[in-house]
Parts: sequence; C-alpha cells; structure tokens
Amino acid sequence: MFSLCLKEEIKIDYQKQTKRQKTVGLSFAGGGVQSWAEVAAYADLERQGIEIDAVTGTSMGSFLAAAVASGLSSDEVYEVIYATDQAINESSLFGPQAVLSLFSLRKPMGLVLVDKLAEVIRPVSKLYGEVMLSDIPKPLAIPAVDIISNQLIIFSNQPEYFRPVYKNAKFYEEDIPLVQACLASSAYPIILSPVKIDDYQLVDGGLMMNSPAALFSKEKIEHVVAIRIPMLEKTGPLDKRLDIALRSIRIMVKNQEEILAKNVDLNYFLDVKLPGLFEFGDSKPIIQAGIDYVKDHPLDTSNIFEEIVPKREEDEKKDSASSVEIIIEKPVTMKDQMIDLWNRMKAKI
Repeated sequence: MFSLCLKEEIKIDYQKQTKRQKTVGLSFAGGGVQSWAEVAAYADLERQGIEIDAVTGTSMGSFLAAAVASGLSSDEVYEVIYATDQAINESSLFGPQAVLSLFSLRKPMGLVLVDKLAEVIRPVSKLYGEVMLSDIPKPLAIPAVDIISNQLIIFSNQPEYFRPVYKNAKFYEEDIPLVQACLASSAYPIILSPVKIDDYQLVDGGLMMNSPAALFSKEKIEHVVAIRIPMLEKTGPLDKRLDIALRSIRIMVKNQEEILAKNVDLNYFLDVKLPGLFEFGDSKPIIQAGIDYVKDHPLDTSNIFEEIVPKREEDEKKDSASSVEIIIEKPVTMKDQMIDLWNRMKAKI
C-alpha cells in the first residue's frame, strides 16, 4: 500500500489587496465608574474587525486598558467589571462610613486606603494579582502623577510605542505588578490615598492627562482613537467642601483634555447620562447606557484603512522576478490515486 499527494502550485497575487489597516492605538479616559461605559466603543471596534495595536488608559480607564492589552474581548472585560463592581459594592469601602474616616484620629490620606481596595479586588481577576506589567502582550501605557516632584510618571511595558509629552514626564524603568500601576493612576485625590512607589507619592493620572491619547507615538501608531465620557454638567451652587473640591478637580481635568486632543484621529465622545464617579453597584446600567449609545452612534472607522498605491510596471517586474511561490498540498481521492498508478504502469510498459 502506498499513498501520494498531488501538489497544486498556486501563486498568490498580493497586488489584488487594495486596502490595509493602519496601526491603531486605543485610549480610555478616566471618570470613575462612568468609564465602564467606554467598553462599548471597544466592542464596536471588535465588531468591525479592527485590530488594536496599543492601548493607554488613565484612572479607571487604566484598568480597562490593562484588560484590553492583555487580550480580553469586550465580553470578558464586561465580566471583570461586573465582578469588580460587586466586590467593591459589597465591601462598603465607598459607603457613608468612608466620609467619617476623614475625621478619625488616624488621619488617613483619603476616604479609602488604596491597600484596602487592592485587597477587595484581588480575588476578582488574575489581572489584580501577581500579573506583572511585562506580562502584558500588547503595548500599554498608564500615567500617574507624582505630587512630590510634579512629574507625570508613565508605566509601560513597551515605551517605544509612546512618548512622554511633557518635558518633565518620565517612563518608570522598573517592572511592577500591573494592578499597582492601575491603582496609582486611579488614586483620585481626597477619595483614594496616594500610592507609594520608590520615592514617588503617586495620585490620579487624570490631574495631568485624563484622556491619555497624547501618549501614543505617531512613529509607531498611525491612527489614535480616544474614547471619552462627559466630564462636566452645569450645576447649582455647592455648599459641601468635598463637592467643591471634586468639582474643582473636574474643571481642571476637562480643560487639559481639550488641549491634549491634538494627537487624536478619532475622538469618540459618549454623550450619555451616568451616575456619580464613585457610585458602585451600578455597573449594569452604566454598561447598558454605553451599549445603547454606541448602537445608535457606531464608530466611523473609514479613515483607519488606507488605499494601497498600485506599483509601477517596472516595480511589478522586479517583484515578479523575486516572487515566492506558495505550494499548497491538495488532498487526493482514491480515484486520483488509481489514475496516477495506471499512468505510472503505462509509462513502464
């Protein structure tokens, strides 16, 4: 008994490809629990078959960016959000008793100690455990602000895909747990205590760069997509010190977002009504609001693709001379085998 394969030679003409996708960078803005609505935009890019090449995220957006850069689909990101929201809500970390801690004798650095938050979310996902920044496969950048030196500190696994933007900004050179970088970027003043890393005392990256799309290097990333949510709405007079402080921070964040938008090719704004920044327990309506908005306002990705310029006739001749033939083995039937055997026998007679 013997078997054989008939080989069929096929030349693939790459000149027939008329478009290519540019390299795409996706940016998630900060905004507390409101940022969860931004995942709907990522889901729409998935639906349209857009490949994400690099990711940035600030504050809560850093957790979303970390999930996307690790390879999670939008459905998987939603599951992590639901589980995270449930864990934090059940812990009551951001409940009424948190306000009382500001007046306690131990004088914490925020309403919620960031170490306690880390303990609560650690069981939810491996991303909140011992996963290191260097373990993440796609290029990722997460900004935080050092309140001692007034520097923007950027955590990245592949800094060549990003740029510092500010003169005094710098990339952190050591490898750290992914969750530590995300918590540092999320340490909203007054609400969360600062994160201590080396000599840095780090707080929310949104103080300098709430929408971190400006971090992408245009030498590596050709098309930058920035996902943003409402930051400010008109309000009446405020009479609580905490509300005044938070409002002041949001005004500052809103203004610098507009300045940093120059690096963006697609600025996608989810114009939806959402709960407060730290109202945990509302992940499902927040996510649904994002899904509903994106359904009615899908992302325009037409500029993500560009035409491939046809080569001149002399260039095509050069390519033809050095073209590679791809041999594809074609499975043969019993009939093919018998015909081949008969032809061989005739040739020997």
